[in-house]
Amino acid sequence: MLMAMVVLIILVLVVSKIVDFSAQLSDTTARNADSGIEAKQVLDRIGADIAGMVIRPDVDQFYYSGTSSAGENDKMFFYSQQTGFFNSSTTTIINYYLTNQSPVSLVGYRINTTDNPSGLPSLERLSRGLTAGPDNASGGPYTAPLQYLSFFPATNAAPTSTAYQLAQGGSITNVWGNDQGQSFQDVGSLGGNYDDGVSSYYHIIGSDVFRFEVCFQIQNGTSSPIYSLYPGYTNYAPVYPACITNNLAIVVAVAVLDAKSRQLVPAASWSKMIAALPDPTSQNLATNGLMSVVWNNALQQSTFASTAGIPAPAASHIKVYQRFYYLNAPKNQ
Repeated sequence: MLMAMVVLIILVLVVSKIVDFSAQLSDTTARNADSGIEAKQVLDRIGADIAGMVIRPDVDQFYYSGTSSAGENDKMFFYSQQTGFFNSSTTTIINYYLTNQSPVSLVGYRINTTDNPSGLPSLERLSRGLTAGPDNASGGPYTAPLQYLSFFPATNAAPTSTAYQLAQGGSITNVWGNDQGQSFQDVGSLGGNYDDGVSSYYHIIGSDVFRFEVCFQIQNGTSSPIYSLYPGYTNYAPVYPACITNNLAIVVAVAVLDAKSRQLVPAASWSKMIAALPDPTSQNLATNGLMSVVWNNALQQSTFASTAGIPAPAASHIKVYQRFYYLNAPKNQ
């Protein structure tokens, strides 16, 4: 009987280990699936917006890249042929939009750490519908039409010692930012690193996304790709009213931490965790070291959890996703 009891205890222990392992495997699989599903939805939405992008040399696109050492999240804003949101506060405004909507919206992406409950970082999408023409002055302004870049006359010297002339009007930051005290403050200001835009047309598209980075594949006339932190043509750093016609692709990467694992992260550690996934440097990009390579290398370091100030179980569930968006692809892809 004693031997039978010993065997029974061993069997119970083995079964309990199997059940515990199965539960852990199921939990890990579920967390990974949650992250993968959200990343796919986010990257698909970005792809649809880029597919509808208005690509013209006189139409601005805006990209903000923070310092590489700080691991700061990027922001991007551009015009796209996508449905946007309109003000619906009064019948007069609704009637105005019924006859004045254009097929173009101001679209943008940013990681916001202030609007979300408890200051948790999340990816937000801006989609502001634009009018087909100037505002109705007697009843507005409600919004504004798509803006076009204008430059200083070619006979004038560029206002700064740069290789490119600065746009004097029509840039997204001039029209939709709040540096100049404009009526529209969707994009935000340089002082807030363009994360402080005030607009009811933002909505959370990736509640578990905490890291967002953009780089560009530049057309160079050879078969070897060249990657850059900025579009091939920019006006000046760190603000980039840009023409993107000589870029082959926009590369977007996101880092995701599922909702359950987020509960393990102390509120004070989010900035550390963001910085622990550094921006790629020009040297990285020269050797095809894109964001997914740089971030996964960081995650594989034994010191990552301590550097990020988070428990190791949370660090093990951070997932990185990256996608290329080719600008010459057919619009129905």
